[in-house]
Order: sequence, then structure tokens, then C-alpha cells
Amino acid sequence: GISGPPLPSASSGSVWGSAAGALFSWEPFDMGLREAGVRGAEASVTRARADESLTRLDVQGAVGAAFLATVQAELALTAAQADVERRTVLAGTARALADNQLRAGAEASRAEAERAAADTRLILARQNLTLSRVTLARVLGAPAPPSRVDATMLLAPGPVDTSDPGAPAHPLVQARQAAID
Repeated sequence: GISGPPLPSASSGSVWGSAAGALFSWEPFDMGLREAGVRGAEASVTRARADESLTRLDVQGAVGAAFLATVQAELALTAAQADVERRTVLAGTARALADNQLRAGAEASRAEAERAAADTRLILARQNLTLSRVTLARVLGAPAPPSRVDATMLLAPGPVDTSDPGAPAHPLVQARQAAID
């Protein structure tokens, strides 16, 4: 903007002006402020890394729990199938004995009822297996649930820990120590 009093006559000549400024800031003595800022930033980085390790541990725990739940569901399904097979044989035997009037008909009815209950448990075991597979796929971020899990890798030796023995091992301890620092 142009400031000042109006000119008595209109002028077609241009007027050039400039506005320039400079700021110079120098603190020869910062009393440790800069070093404290650097240390604070380094502590923030350490804390973020410790929080990342803790999050990684949480994810690994969720995956491990989902994996073990899937293994358990597969074993429960196998047991439920064996129970149905056993009770089917028992019900057939009881029905044959009742038809030949060697046993009471109530025993055959009871065996059929137990077989029906075993069928119900088998259906629930299948449902539980499906849910555990979906949960496992969800925590793994897989697009589809696995058709079967292999539990033999549980018997393999674990990874060798090459970390510093003097450092806290658990990520939660590292995160808390970084917060304190």
C-alpha cells in the first residue's frame, strides 16, 4: 500500500520503493537448552522403538493364541468325530439287540439319544474350528483362513537370543524404561 498525503497532481511516473529487513539471532550461551532438546528427541526415539517392540509382542501373542486355539479346535474336532463313530456303533448294536428282544428298547433309545448328542457336539466342534481359523486369518492379515495348521513346528527349537544380557529383555520393561528416561 501507498501511504502519505495525496499528491496535488496526477503523475504517470512510476515510483519504486523497497522494504527489506533482516533478523539475526545468535545465542552464544544457551545454558544447555539445545543439548536438552537433543536428548529429549533421542529419548522420544528410544521410547517409540520400545513401544514398537511392545506392539510387536502383542501381535505375536495374539497370533500365538489364535494358532493354539486353531490347533485345539482341530484336535477337538478329531475327538468329536471319533465319539460320533463310537456312539454310532453302540447305537447300532443296541438297536440290533433290542430288535431281537435281547435288550430293552429303552437302551436302544438311550444309545440313539447319546449319538444325537455326539452329533451336536461334532457340529459345535466344526463351528469352533471354523471360527478359530477365521480368527487366525484375521490376526495374520491373510485373505482366507488356512485349511489346516501344522503343529509340528511347535517342536522345533526356538530362535537364539543374541540380545545384550544386561538390557531389559521384555518389551514392556523397555517401554517403561524409555518413558522414565
